[in-house]
Amino acid sequence: MKTYLEKIEIDQCGILHNKTLHLSPDKINLIYGDNESGKSTLLELIRYGFYEVGKKHKINDFTDKYAEIYLSCLSQPFKVTLTDKKRTISPNDSVLSSLSENVSRENYENIFAFGQEELFNIRYKDIFGREKNAILTATGIDLDTDLNKIQNGLRKSYENLYKPKGRIPVINSYIAELRKLQKDSKKIAAKLKENEDIFQDLENIQSELNNRKKMIEKCRDDLHELGKLLQPFDTYSDIKEKEAELDSLKKSKKIDRKTFSEIQEKRNEINALLNRIEEIENRQAETEEEMKQIENKSNKINLDTAKDLLKQLEANLNVYEEESEIIRKYEKASDTLNNIKEKLNMNELYDGILKEDVTNRLVGINSEYQKVIMQIEHTEMLLKNKKESLDIDEDKANNLLNTYETNFREIEKDHDIYEKALGKLNSHTEKIKKIKEGIAGLQSEIKEYDSGLHNFLLENKNLFEKIKEAAEFENDYEKIAHCEEKIENGLKKTKDFSFPNNIKFTAIGILMFSLLTGITNNFIFLFVIPFAALADIIPYLYNRKSKKEIKKEAVKISEIFGFKEKEPHEVLNNLQKLKGEISLLISFKKELAKKGVRYENFNETLKLLNEKKSETEANRATINKLNFDKKMLESEITDAKKNINDIMDKYGIDNENGLSGFFNKAKDNFETYNRLTNEIKTLESDIRDLTRQIKTSKDRISSLSDNLEKFLETNGLEKISIDKVNYLLSVRQEIRQSLEDIKEYKLKKKTFENTKAFLTKSLKQMGIDTDNLKDAYAELKRLTNKEEELVQELSNLARQSENYSKESAVNKNKLTMNEKEYKKLLQNNNLDDFFDAENALLNYQNYRELLNKFSNNEELFHKKYGFSVKRYEEILNKESYASMKQKAEDKQMEMDNLNDDVARLSADEARTKEIISNLAESTDLMENEKQENYYSRKISEHLKEYVTYKTAETILEKSIKRFEEESQPELLDRASNFFNILTKGKYEKIKIDITGNLNLVDRNRNSFEANILSAGTKDQLYISLRLAYIQMLDKKFILPLIFDETIVNFDDKRQDAFLNTLSDITGSRQTIFFTCHSAVKEKFLSKFNELNLQELTQ
Repeated sequence: MKTYLEKIEIDQCGILHNKTLHLSPDKINLIYGDNESGKSTLLELIRYGFYEVGKKHKINDFTDKYAEIYLSCLSQPFKVTLTDKKRTISPNDSVLSSLSENVSRENYENIFAFGQEELFNIRYKDIFGREKNAILTATGIDLDTDLNKIQNGLRKSYENLYKPKGRIPVINSYIAELRKLQKDSKKIAAKLKENEDIFQDLENIQSELNNRKKMIEKCRDDLHELGKLLQPFDTYSDIKEKEAELDSLKKSKKIDRKTFSEIQEKRNEINALLNRIEEIENRQAETEEEMKQIENKSNKINLDTAKDLLKQLEANLNVYEEESEIIRKYEKASDTLNNIKEKLNMNELYDGILKEDVTNRLVGINSEYQKVIMQIEHTEMLLKNKKESLDIDEDKANNLLNTYETNFREIEKDHDIYEKALGKLNSHTEKIKKIKEGIAGLQSEIKEYDSGLHNFLLENKNLFEKIKEAAEFENDYEKIAHCEEKIENGLKKTKDFSFPNNIKFTAIGILMFSLLTGITNNFIFLFVIPFAALADIIPYLYNRKSKKEIKKEAVKISEIFGFKEKEPHEVLNNLQKLKGEISLLISFKKELAKKGVRYENFNETLKLLNEKKSETEANRATINKLNFDKKMLESEITDAKKNINDIMDKYGIDNENGLSGFFNKAKDNFETYNRLTNEIKTLESDIRDLTRQIKTSKDRISSLSDNLEKFLETNGLEKISIDKVNYLLSVRQEIRQSLEDIKEYKLKKKTFENTKAFLTKSLKQMGIDTDNLKDAYAELKRLTNKEEELVQELSNLARQSENYSKESAVNKNKLTMNEKEYKKLLQNNNLDDFFDAENALLNYQNYRELLNKFSNNEELFHKKYGFSVKRYEEILNKESYASMKQKAEDKQMEMDNLNDDVARLSADEARTKEIISNLAESTDLMENEKQENYYSRKISEHLKEYVTYKTAETILEKSIKRFEEESQPELLDRASNFFNILTKGKYEKIKIDITGNLNLVDRNRNSFEANILSAGTKDQLYISLRLAYIQMLDKKFILPLIFDETIVNFDDKRQDAFLNTLSDITGSRQTIFFTCHSAVKEKFLSKFNELNLQELTQ
């Protein structure tokens, strides 16, 4: 039983959504859809249904996929569920998992389910070239090991190592290089012997040059030593000058910084004490004068009495202010209450209205009233705005409805048709442009192919192979002619000589001679016969010697030119043949040069042209497909233009820009109309709601007013309008304060009058006569404070004068002690005064600085020059600086002369070396010997490698030959039958010749290689090989066969032949064909009465 797909349900996978396809096991299944309708995705799903795929498979690029595939395998039903995470098989996967044992996933993708992409990408040159495994590659089998590549690799490897003729391989090149080196070595040795004198001259020059260089080195060393002695002289002179200066400072007065600081500190302390004593005495005199002035300013009043009265005034200072303030508050409170009663429309205001429970109740009623009032105001404002908006929207909607004769829904439908047509027009126009560019590019590549040159090279390929070996001896044409002439002359000299025949003629001559002359037998046998025999033997021996010489020469010539035959006649024939081949070679080279091809590049050029031909055929096939696609696109563009023109006629618009503007404006108006309609409905509903809200709020205000009236009446209060409650609550604190101010005025009025009479009397007793208590208090306060300040100031000045006297006595004692210590310090350091101490400190600092520099200079001198100042002084005592300087100048002059000699000798050396370099150097001979050893070793190593490669190739050739004999006949017979049907009988057989080439036999029994086929015929051959292999490979599961656009390059007759073959295959195996071309779909529909057509839409 065959394996077949029943149904595919796709929820989501790439571009496919909510799609169900039913497939027939006995009919041809044609799946038709435009580009980007999901055909490739569906093909990958089918492959994924039969086999598990890796994580990197392109089906996994689709996220959120879910599909179910229903199939039958070995008469058992299965459901394969494909999701993002896994592939599950129910009821179990035991059968489907065994598929790979019979047909691997790779072979299924390459052989059973293949498309136009695989056919276009196949490398025909690799498939149909001279390869032993061509038939396996053509069927799409993924070989683990490419035997042909191995064989070619082995052949290339050993031919790169060695060939019997030619100098390109490694061993050949090593041998050639070795012979060249041996020849060069002989020439070098001869030249070296001829030029021994010039080598001796070079040796003498070099010896003298080395002597001069050694003398220069000695002079340089002497100069260096003298320079080491002359260089320190300046530094030594500076050190000696500093030493003399140091001795001078050593004898002067010196004190260190610490001693100077002590002297300076004592001097500063004495000066400070003198200044302080003078300052204290001046301040004491100023204080005594100030005390006298203060005593004259006193007023002579009783401070105790003034302070008591001041306290009483201070306690009652604000009597008048409080009185006027209370009167002001009383008047203000009365006015405030009158205003409030007038605004509230009340006769009297009592404390009862200020009670907490009354206030709380009024606050509650007022709060609710204010909320209701605000709601009414807000609602009325919203209602007014909504009515205005409703009027505006109704006018706009009516205007939009009157704009178009056609309703908005029909315009919207026409707009969608227009947009799709315009999008298809633009995209297809761009695609056609790209297709034209692609066709132009391919045509330019086709023009690069020179078919005339290709045919010429193919016609002369056998000639090239025939004369290829003669190319090695092209330059030896004269030598070959000379050898030919030599052999010919030798053969002429040694024509056939038969010694027995000569003896017979001699015997007959002697017999006739004896009969005619009558000479006795003894004479004949003793003289005549020996003489005659000797006359025959001598030519025979000479002939024999000449033959040996010419044969020896023939063997020598055969070795020179690599002939297998050694006999003179055969060698002569080979020489004549080689001479003719060289003539053909020269003529052939001239013809190639005329066509711009070098003889050496014959194979490369032919190989390149073969590739160009294959590429050209593939390009032509691609152009055919592109032209077909272009026609389909142009047809769709025509339909799109028709749709656009119909819509333009419908709306009376004569250009696309106007139509686009019309649709855009209509779309905007339609959206506006919908929005306005919705807004009108919303506004009408809002107006009804707002009107109800206002009525409810007014009813609530009426209820609140009734509650207020009842509450005031219950609490014995005068009636108030509900709209006045908010004002009453806002002035509640003012009412409270006004009532309190009136009460306070009545209580304090008598107290103020008694206090004012007492204070007026007391002030008159102190001499202050005024009715204003503030002014009296201020005057009394001023007099009291002034008197207290004068008393306190006198006390302070007395204490200050006493302190000045004590401080002056202490400072005078300190001054005496410091003057004694200062004089002692000067005497101890042998100093006259402070200026003398400053000079001593300066001398000390200069001495220390110079001493440090002197020590450092001596140390640096020793580090820099390698000996001490004392040692250098001893050297100068032995030999003066002037004498050493004179010696250095003499040495420099000597070295300059030696450098001139070296320059002269170097020039002589260079000239001599140049002469020798034009001959040959002895080092070349040694280098040649090294190179000879190296090449000999390399030849030995590569010969071992050559033998290994040659042996491996022999074993591999026998294995391949056995495989070809045992495995290919059945496959080729099946493929030949399919190919014969697809080509309408033009080709009868596919076979492989003895050299491994894939050949075709046509109906006229003509045989030729497959690489000359057109692109379409190659596709048919490729499909035939696959179908044949499928019949041999899949006899158990009988898997479905899937084609994806595989007949684009077929002509009509061969398309019919393929469809007939497809119909025959469908009887035993499910077939599925994918296409995006409507012409192909129509061909299937017209060809088959029973066809399962499944269409995919975008």
